[in-house]
Amino acid sequence: MKKIIFLILCLTIVFYAYSQQTAEYYFNRGIAYGEQGNYSLAIANFNSAIKINPQYAEAYCGRGFAYVDQGKYDSAITDFNSAITINPQFAEAYYNRGVAYYEQDNYALAIADFTSAIKINPQYAEAYCGRGLVYYDQGNYSLAIANFNSAIKINPQIAEAYFGRGLVYGKQGIKELCIRDLKKAADLGFELARRILKDFFNIDY
Repeated sequence: MKKIIFLILCLTIVFYAYSQQTAEYYFNRGIAYGEQGNYSLAIANFNSAIKINPQYAEAYCGRGFAYVDQGKYDSAITDFNSAITINPQFAEAYYNRGVAYYEQDNYALAIADFTSAIKINPQYAEAYCGRGLVYYDQGNYSLAIANFNSAIKINPQIAEAYFGRGLVYGKQGIKELCIRDLKKAADLGFELARRILKDFFNIDY
């Protein structure tokens, strides 16, 4: 009898390990397809990962991110909600949900989610950058600059923060600082900054 119980236990452990490995396999494929811009296949693979492991918070987050890239913000928010329910300390899920709310012009909820991400991970440069962008759109330039500054302090190579801060300086009429930050963003590979330098300042850079 003990041998049978032991055998069942071993089979259960093996099956669970196999399921976990398979879920991770589909998750990794979903990430790869997403990076290629093939969001339909990315979503299909995240679906498979979630079917195997319904508690796979990262898979919900990955699928939500793919929905954001497709412009399906309600579906994305639903998936980020699931990820947060499974793991309330999942900073990336709060950040990504903030992005979805931002795309829906729901600035209050976007700021709340970016702030939650920062509370969980105070070194989350992208969350500061996202919150700065919301403040920029709201015309709250002092808070926008403060958040872009924080992002740059954490990660001096974050092009979006230099770009965003440059836009704020442009709105404030501080041309020299605007151009400086746009050039830095362009140096870091942010092509939109290069186009703005050309279109608005007649600077080939």
